[in-house]
Amino acid sequence: MRRLCMHLRHSGKDNRWHLYLGQRHWKGFDRTSDGEDAGRERGNLEYRQGGESSLVVHRRDGSVEPTYTYARPPSGLDARAREPRRRRIPRAVDACRTRRPSASNEEASP
Repeated sequence: MRRLCMHLRHSGKDNRWHLYLGQRHWKGFDRTSDGEDAGRERGNLEYRQGGESSLVVHRRDGSVEPTYTYARPPSGLDARAREPRRRRIPRAVDACRTRRPSASNEEASP
């Protein structure tokens, strides 16, 4: 089963929010809420097509906000539990296991 991991990140270069599907840039937005809405729509589309996806929203400083996960539960659960649900992930853990260098690591580099 395929899994799509989306990231919504802020770019200081153009002062906009950018939505990435995997490692590829998809769209740019002026507001965070617009990017979250587009990510949710794309996540729901993947969910309806039988796939799994997650939307990771980053703050301006790069830390992670709550993550939205769209996945089907095991088949033994009732139909009410089959809707996409919001899941809170600790800051240190990224649902897609991708790491961005922190500001302290960049300063330490020669």
